[in-house]
Amino acid sequence: MEYSQLKQSVQDVTNGVDDAYQSLMKHEQDALRVAERISEDDRRRAVHASSLWNTPLSTVFQEYVKFLRQVYELYVEGDQKALVERVATPDGLIGGGITVLIILLLVALLRT
Repeated sequence: MEYSQLKQSVQDVTNGVDDAYQSLMKHEQDALRVAERISEDDRRRAVHASSLWNTPLSTVFQEYVKFLRQVYELYVEGDQKALVERVATPDGLIGGGITVLIILLLVALLRT
């Protein structure tokens, strides 16, 4: 919404124009729809990121290497908050799970 429209809406409310409140509510509803769409897009991305079943192994490996690189860079920078936030994402949880699986397989191979 442009500044001039907002200014006009405020003046209409101040002057007691009847449809000014309805106009403000329409703008609020539009803003809520935009926020809903953004939230839905974020949810879809999270669901898509956590779905491994239809993803080729080469793509999973590329994402895993990218995840390890990002985690390592955050660790070297000493940014613990960003590191925890990165690991807590759906991609981060999958990457952490793959790391634990690799470590367990290595331990199992070393024990035999």
